[in-house]
Amino acid sequence: MDKNIDVQLKYRLKPLIDTKSDEFYNALRIYSQNITHDQKTNTNEITYWINHIENFSGCTPFFFALLLNNQVIGYAELAYIKEVRILAIDYIVLDNQYKSNSAFYAFYHLIINYIDKLGIDYDFITKEILCRFNQTKIHKEDIRIYELENFKVINALYIHPQLETNNAESRKEALLMLYQKDQANFELKSETYMSLVKAIYFQYYEIWDAPFWKNCDESNTNHDNLIKNIEEINATIENSKILLNGYPMAFSTSSDRAVIPENLSQKYIKKSFIYASIILVLTFLILFFSKELNIQLTTIAIVAIAILFVILTFVALSDSKAAKIIEKLPVFSKLFALLK
Repeated sequence: MDKNIDVQLKYRLKPLIDTKSDEFYNALRIYSQNITHDQKTNTNEITYWINHIENFSGCTPFFFALLLNNQVIGYAELAYIKEVRILAIDYIVLDNQYKSNSAFYAFYHLIINYIDKLGIDYDFITKEILCRFNQTKIHKEDIRIYELENFKVINALYIHPQLETNNAESRKEALLMLYQKDQANFELKSETYMSLVKAIYFQYYEIWDAPFWKNCDESNTNHDNLIKNIEEINATIENSKILLNGYPMAFSTSSDRAVIPENLSQKYIKKSFIYASIILVLTFLILFFSKELNIQLTTIAIVAIAILFVILTFVALSDSKAAKIIEKLPVFSKLFALLK
C-alpha cells in the first residue's frame, strides 16, 4: 500500500560572523562557483571584512548563508548606508542546482525580515544589474526577478566600479534597480539618484577596497576613477527627474536621448490600423484586377491567402501575439517555422 510522503522545505537564514564555521566555508564555495568574473570580489576580502567588520566606517555590511533543510544553498552580501538610508544588495547567489524563484524569494524575504527586526531605518533598496542598456533582453530574468518584488529600473546610466586592479571587466555600464516604499512613485529626482550613486561608491566600495591597495597611488587612482564615473553619469542626466521602470535607450555611447516607451495600447492601435489599411487596399486591388482580367475566383482566393500570409508573417516577426495565431493555423505554421 502506497503512502503519501510529505516533503517539507525549511529555509533558514544564517548570519555569517565566523569565518571558521562550516556555513561560511560552504557559502563562499557556492559564491565562487556561481558568480562570474566581472562580478566577483576576492573571497579573501570577504573573509577579511567578516573578521574586521567593526572597522568598516560609512556603512554596515551584512553577510548571510541560506540553508535549506540545514544544507547551505546560497550566499548573500549587502550593506546599510545610514546617511542616505539605503540597503545596497551586492550579492544574492544560489547554488546552481537549487536556483528557483521560490528559493530566491525565500532568501530575499528572510534577509529583509532580519533587517526589519534590527529596527534599521531604510527608504530604498538598490540592486546592480551588470548589463549594458542594449543587453536588457539577455539579462531579462535577472531584472524580472527583482521587478516581482516591486523593484524598478532607474532610467539613467549607472557604472559598476572596477573591483580590483586586475579585474578591468568589472568596470562597465550597468543598470541600477530601486525599491522604495511608495510604489506609486514612478520618478526620482536626479539629485536623489546622484546621492545614492555617490553613497554606494564612496561609503561602500571605496571603504571596502581601502585595506587592499598596495600603496597610496593605487588608492588615489581608484578614487579618481570613481570621480570620473560620477562625472560621466552626471553628464548624461538632462532632466530634474528620472523615469523609474524605464529601460535606458541611450547612455554615453549614443547621442540619442533616452526615451520613455510609448503607451502600449496606443502602439497596438497604430499597428492594427496600419495592417488593416494594407489588407483593405490589397483586397480592392485584387477585386479590381480580377474583374478587368476575368480571373477565376479560385485564383483570387489563392492570391489573397498568399498576400495575407506574407502580411501576417511580417507582423509576427515583430509581434508575439500574431506569431501565436500563425502557429495555430494548419500549413501556415510549417511555412512560418521555416522563416523564423
